[in-house]
Amino acid sequence: MPFRVFRFAAVNYAVENFINIPNQNGLRCIVMEEKTVKSIAPVSLALMMGIISAILALIIGLIYAGIFSVVISSISHQISTVFPMSTMFGGALVVLIPIFAAVGGFIGGFLQGLIMAVLYNFLAPRIGGVKVRVE
Repeated sequence: MPFRVFRFAAVNYAVENFINIPNQNGLRCIVMEEKTVKSIAPVSLALMMGIISAILALIIGLIYAGIFSVVISSISHQISTVFPMSTMFGGALVVLIPIFAAVGGFIGGFLQGLIMAVLYNFLAPRIGGVKVRVE
């Protein structure tokens, strides 16, 4: 194949598949179609946000439980002479803190996602939806 034909084919391919404006690194960006999100399924978004919030709350609850267990173990001898059941309650709290944090995180994230989706579906037709680029 002669060089001119190859060069024309390469330029034609680049024009069809890439934007002609180079970015800062000299690379070219792939052309993507821009679409607008018209509405969001409220329960789908609520479940996703609830699960993400539960995972994050569980991680934070485990960190708090670790800190709480260190504090309880350091003062348990002094407290147990006054309140004999305090060590047992402290141990139970170390187990319950991550569980309650995860359940509370799921409920809070679920409600937040539900409210956000309903508000988005109400406002999107009035002010325009979110534009997303897809291939």
